[in-house]
Amino acid sequence: MVKLHHSTDTEDITAFDKADGVAQVEEKTGIPRSQTLGIGDSDGDQPLLETVGFVGCPDNASESCKALVRLKEKEGRGHISPCKYSKGVSEIIQYFTGVKIP
Repeated sequence: MVKLHHSTDTEDITAFDKADGVAQVEEKTGIPRSQTLGIGDSDGDQPLLETVGFVGCPDNASESCKALVRLKEKEGRGHISPCKYSKGVSEIIQYFTGVKIP
């Protein structure tokens, strides 16, 4: 099944459910979903963000993604970057890991 979701500046075409991908990673590596970080910006990323323990989104994310991340922010498990696009992704990774990405 292919899903089509509109993000703030593109159309996202997803050929698989990202949450299923996280489940497969957990199965193969033993890393629990609760210890996994998911970053998304469109409605198509919501199943992923609902599955993982830590979530983030860049400033250009849809309002529904931001709402989901805000719920986890209250638990210290969510972060909305003040940056957009790939810079936002880098900032989110740095926020959670402390590792600066050039």
